[in-house]
Amino acid sequence: MDALLKCFDLGPAEVDERLAPVLRDVPSLELRLSSSFPELHVTLHAASSEALIAALALARSRLGLHVFSERADESFAGALVRMLEQRGESLATAESCTGGLMSDMLTDVAGASAVFVGGVCAYAYATKTDLLEVSNEVLTREGAVSSATVLAMAAGARRRFGSTWAVAVSGIAGPGGGSLDKPVGTVWLAVVGPRVEKTRLLHLGFDRRGNKVASAYAGLDLVRRALLGDAA
Repeated sequence: MDALLKCFDLGPAEVDERLAPVLRDVPSLELRLSSSFPELHVTLHAASSEALIAALALARSRLGLHVFSERADESFAGALVRMLEQRGESLATAESCTGGLMSDMLTDVAGASAVFVGGVCAYAYATKTDLLEVSNEVLTREGAVSSATVLAMAAGARRRFGSTWAVAVSGIAGPGGGSLDKPVGTVWLAVVGPRVEKTRLLHLGFDRRGNKVASAYAGLDLVRRALLGDAA
């Protein structure tokens, strides 16, 4: 009997380390890992339903919030859309370095229109100021790739679209454009929602496309974790 745990933001070595006690405690349990960048899928195989139930409970506790779905047919964005729909809440996006990838991931989900209200691809400074109301002072003082800028972008998107939540991303995808202070792969993310303002800094090491995809995932993951924290 098999069960699936889809994970994000964990590598194979860390999954092996976290699940070693599960393998030790559940007799005859087998683990299979498969990667679908930037996701990691863990398949648990046990000889009986009782053993599988026990293994699942232990694995969930060991992997924690890194598990985004247990459904083979559910995408990363699909899990977030489901959560938002269950709560009756909505989401808007403000993207710079990802060029609309978060919006693309969301709109790949059938029925996403129930929760995704819209997004702004704010690549230029002028777009950030005109459409998202990011102040010139913040952009001049902190730069486009900064905690203050992504917070302002998210807050501006939330106001413009009237959404419950908004997520923003700005970074340096490469291969050029980096500096000593902000090398290629530096990405700032922000989520703004009811009584929530959170940022996250990434230091990525992929090629341009890999950095964009990983950043889009991480942005939606920031929203997912905010929802889980808000419900806890």
